[in-house]
Amino acid sequence: RPSLVMDGGTSFHFVTGGIHEALDRAREAAGGMDVRIGGGPNTIRQYAKKLYSSDDVIARRWLLIDLDPVRPSDVSSTDAEKALAIATSEKIIQHLEANGWPRPMRVDSGNGVHLLYRIELDGGEESSLLHKRVLVALATAFDDEHVKVDTSETPGARFRSAHWASTLSWSAPGFQYTWNLAMPWP
Repeated sequence: RPSLVMDGGTSFHFVTGGIHEALDRAREAAGGMDVRIGGGPNTIRQYAKKLYSSDDVIARRWLLIDLDPVRPSDVSSTDAEKALAIATSEKIIQHLEANGWPRPMRVDSGNGVHLLYRIELDGGEESSLLHKRVLVALATAFDDEHVKVDTSETPGARFRSAHWASTLSWSAPGFQYTWNLAMPWP
């Protein structure tokens, strides 16, 4: 597909040779300036798997609380199991609202529920530890034999599991990416 040049000089180049070709071509064209790669969830997941580490997080914009029914990892949840995850999400929402938190965006995650709370934190170790403590505290209070709060907080794990419902800003040498997309639950 040919390149697309917009008024004002922004150019969009379409690459089919994979993420490394796209990044190499973008870096070459940028001549040392910042590079931004765009694409859908598949593009983002490819970069997350290949380039992403905790050191790359420059900001946190969403707190993701991931609730999943207890079941084998290769088995989809039943309607009854999903209903238990929804009920647990309501308990967490009520608890956090009673403590001054706003109402979250609730998203169907496929097998369970994602609660998304808008936050404004810098990247780094301090925000990572705070994020982890919140998830562990919620798991301690709300986990039962039917539904668990996912406490894996490593940015790569969170980024991949919330590939379509998250906002992260991250960078690697010569590369920055900010992605925002959420699909709200009715």
